[in-house]
Amino acid sequence: MCPKLRKSLSRKLGIVVRYNKRSGFFGYFLKNALNILLVILFFLLIVFLLNYFFDIDYVSKWLIAHFPNGIVLLIFFVSETLFGLIPPDLFILWVKGFPEPWLMVGVLSLISYSSGLLAHCIGQSLRRIKRVKIWYEAKFSDHVIKIKRWGSIFVVTSALLPLPYSTICLLAGMLNYPFTRLLYYGVFRIIRFFLYAVVLYGIV
Repeated sequence: MCPKLRKSLSRKLGIVVRYNKRSGFFGYFLKNALNILLVILFFLLIVFLLNYFFDIDYVSKWLIAHFPNGIVLLIFFVSETLFGLIPPDLFILWVKGFPEPWLMVGVLSLISYSSGLLAHCIGQSLRRIKRVKIWYEAKFSDHVIKIKRWGSIFVVTSALLPLPYSTICLLAGMLNYPFTRLLYYGVFRIIRFFLYAVVLYGIV
């Protein structure tokens, strides 16, 4: 790497780190890391116990055989666009029964990624309706503050961790967060699906 480019990147990274340290991001992350870890461990424990008493592979194949795949994927798309009503990890377990489960994990990740982009567009449309914008910003004031304060880092965090990603994308649209940045940083949502699948399939 060119020394000048390395120096420029190092300086920019230093600025980002110092800003987030002053703005309290690292404190927020450390404060909530334990809670997030406990949520993940609790979910993994539930999966382990379910797999111990019921064969999740069998359940997955039974669901695939008895429910149209298109309908299930449509439900997943709607859920990922509107507030993340259903935990995406349940769908990761569902696709394990497919002949090519990793391909289906990729499909799920792309649907979730696209849903986040759509939620952002919906947010940009809703921001023109003053009453709706005020209601959303009041209802999700905590997320609004974090998006304004930490921007892309909070988007990446929500993409990777069990946070309401679609809601945060929608609010980001309302706050006029650049769509092009979401295109880039939203890729972490795809990475998240494969990371979680590795862990879940390791248990099951």
